Amino acid sequence: MRSCVSSPSPSELPPPGSLRDAGTPLHLDEQSPLPASWALAGVLAAVHVVSAVGWSVVRPRPLWVALLFDRPRAMRAGVGGQVDRLLEDGEWWRLATSCLLHADIVHLTLNAVSLVALGRLLEPLVGGWRLLAWFVLGGLGGSLTSWAAGFRYSDGASGGAFALLGAIAVIGWMERSHTLKEDRQLFGPVLWVFLAGNVVLSFLLPFIDVAGHLGGLAVGLMLGLWPGRRPGPPAWVDGVLVVAFLAVCAGGWGLLLSS
Repeated sequence: MRSCVSSPSPSELPPPGSLRDAGTPLHLDEQSPLPASWALAGVLAAVHVVSAVGWSVVRPRPLWVALLFDRPRAMRAGVGGQVDRLLEDGEWWRLATSCLLHADIVHLTLNAVSLVALGRLLEPLVGGWRLLAWFVLGGLGGSLTSWAAGFRYSDGASGGAFALLGAIAVIGWMERSHTLKEDRQLFGPVLWVFLAGNVVLSFLLPFIDVAGHLGGLAVGLMLGLWPGRRPGPPAWVDGVLVVAFLAVCAGGWGLLLSS
């Protein structure tokens, strides 16, 4: 049961991204809308559906199979997945497109739910554009780490999700001295235990790309240190990064369609 501690009123809360500078208590805002988090989950779902439809049109594979079940490697490569030999051939845009692709419906659902849950903690603190920018940086960091570690195939938003998890865990730890009592466990031990458990699972489950998870996590831990008590980059920088990422993805898929 949550303890009866008065929460800050909306007028006492700083705008997104300025929490630390304002020095107000770290607080779980359960009422704040999450446009960026839901938009991100929606994009992942849309990419999964569109890629399944596109593949079913050009290959003799039932749509429902492509939507629900494990996608063969040929399909994952054909819709923009990360494949080491194709990256070595110069298709570097796959480092980006693979962040939005998933192997099956379970993979997609787990990542989408995780991103919305992490968004509930992080988006009210840093703002929507920064959340998306951190997802992009974590996803690219995970893709690069996976490639460097020698994984032949790697897809999914897990690198970006691990980046958001690492970032909020660091922020919660750094702000523990002035976190509201009712939220202190969540932003402290609970997050770190959850993070540790996910890292352990990444090593134990053979079908998981542990390098991609650790790469995204490393990026997130560094990003969580960025705000500190210093102003971060302006929101337009985050916006430019997100738009550039989407442009690279669109360009890569365009090349696939034209080939």
